[in-house]
Amino acid sequence: MLTGFNYPLTPKGQSTLNPPPPWYYSADYLDIEFWADPSAVAAVLPAGLDPDPSANGRCAALFYDWQFSGDNEEYLDPARYQYREFFILVDALFEDRPIAYCPYIFVDNDAALARGWTQGYPKRIGQVFQTRYHAATGKAGPALAPGSKFAGLYSAPVRGTPSAFLYCTTSDVPQSRLAFCGLASLTLRNSLKLPSVVISSSWIS
Repeated sequence: MLTGFNYPLTPKGQSTLNPPPPWYYSADYLDIEFWADPSAVAAVLPAGLDPDPSANGRCAALFYDWQFSGDNEEYLDPARYQYREFFILVDALFEDRPIAYCPYIFVDNDAALARGWTQGYPKRIGQVFQTRYHAATGKAGPALAPGSKFAGLYSAPVRGTPSAFLYCTTSDVPQSRLAFCGLASLTLRNSLKLPSVVISSSWIS
């Protein structure tokens, strides 16, 4: 009998991309809040979701450096269970209740891709990098303190062009929240505008 939570299925089930739930996660992340043209947000919402007028186009761009595990110390296989992820969240309403909807999400690991499809996320493969924080700080990395700088980079092949990329960098880390500035070129349906940054084009339809 062939077993496994995800493909490939094998007699022992040890080649499956992911163990069965429950799943556990640990991560460092960079969360960038921005406001887009509300019409651009409305354009990426599927049937059943409505724009949230009170949000006024509020969105978030998130970079995650993940470690994942099931119940059997899968984290000891870092080649499979470490991955990086970039995704966009937009504010919306479901049956008049506020939610965050994910129209685009990219990972650099096939196990994360398969797990995301299982959970209903529209994941695709891409390259994702971000500035890492380490407990032993020095000139090779930032501290978690006001004035520190962090950056994130996403890149992926897209239809009709070699690649698309998004580069984000924080200009300051105040105690309350991350301020944001940077340069970006990310293809989405219509234009989502970050402060002093434009995310544009329309390769996804």
